[in-house]
Amino acid sequence: MKFTFVCPEHNKIFESDRFRIIDDRGVLIDGSGNKTWNAKVELLSPCPFCGKKHIFDVNELVCPFT
Repeated sequence: MKFTFVCPEHNKIFESDRFRIIDDRGVLIDGSGNKTWNAKVELLSPCPFCGKKHIFDVNELVCPFT
């Protein structure tokens, strides 16, 4: 499965299936009942635009369905 990422250095979009979930602290539910996954995604391969191995909060990932 590929996730969609945005390079924070160049603001360019790319897809990768070379990642892992880290710091998975489960799902948080706020006072209104909204659910948020509290985890990070670490790239296992360098970013194609800047060459760095970024770590993203899951809320920074681009939804491919919007």
